[in-house]
Amino acid sequence: MPNRSAVLEYENRIVGGRATINIWNPGVNNAKQYSVSSMWIANGDAEKMNSISVGWAVNRALYSDNKSRLNTYWTADNSHSTGCFNTFCPGFVQVSSKIFLGLPLDPVSTYNGPQFDIAVRGTGTGISQLGIGDLSPQMGSAHFPEEGYGKAAFVKQIQVIPNIDLSGYGDPDEHSLKLYRDAPHCYDVEKGVDKQGHYIFFGGPGNCTFQV
Repeated sequence: MPNRSAVLEYENRIVGGRATINIWNPGVNNAKQYSVSSMWIANGDAEKMNSISVGWAVNRALYSDNKSRLNTYWTADNSHSTGCFNTFCPGFVQVSSKIFLGLPLDPVSTYNGPQFDIAVRGTGTGISQLGIGDLSPQMGSAHFPEEGYGKAAFVKQIQVIPNIDLSGYGDPDEHSLKLYRDAPHCYDVEKGVDKQGHYIFFGGPGNCTFQV
């Protein structure tokens, strides 16, 4: 299945990161599709990329519903032969009795209304997966980033740990922040900085058809 992405990528080496991710409930059209808002930390080339992500997802195939849920994903080889969600990963240990992976997130943000978010530790991205010939799912709030706060989904307070000595979180280097989108007519991303730090707005309505 192809993925479509709207991503802020940090090109410097880091050992960790954190951000606050806006919670929405984008629509997916069938069980072959999912829509994710998450932070990824990755290492290696495209064929053997080792990565872990944390955020939220609407994934009907995994959860059998259309709710936005706390979600993680791990792979050691860019999902060629490894890859698992949440507690399905071998060796995962649940330590909290109140917060667990797969937890439904409620309430969620509303357009021009109250906004809700989660703080995660783990660079901000939105990803949608679709089946060939299907209309693509929504991403984020289902609105484009230029609509701004309260209308478009955001990731804010983006910080990184740049050194192996774990000296603490700091703002990323502005010149190493790069935007990537592979279907800007369906999904887009914009970046900025304010008194709370670096942020992105991202997302889109989907409803596009892609061919391989």
